[in-house]
Amino acid sequence: MLTLERVDDIAVVRVADDVDIASAPELAALLRGASDEPVVVVDVSRCAYFDSTGFTVLYKTIGKLHIVLHLPEASRVRRLLEIMLAAMVFPIFTSEVSSFEAARAIAASGRALPTRP
Repeated sequence: MLTLERVDDIAVVRVADDVDIASAPELAALLRGASDEPVVVVDVSRCAYFDSTGFTVLYKTIGKLHIVLHLPEASRVRRLLEIMLAAMVFPIFTSEVSSFEAARAIAASGRALPTRP
């Protein structure tokens, strides 16, 4: 299940199922629905599988929307996103609180945070 919600002043896409070729269009639609937001937290903390089609959806938002990933150390998809070098493209935070703080900082400054090399 993928949902778009607001937590205080932050738009959050919560991913609780697999993201693959079948669900990637739903993820894309949710991100398009948040296109008026300066930044969106994508919470993959409850995601079991995230393939390259999902990553491509996220990647295509560059220049349109700032994405912050909430990806805990114990996340089931952490290794998959590490292989895809997600940290070179999106700021990744292990706690929900830190991902929201980063999103607020991006919204306030209008500039993306640096990613890891």
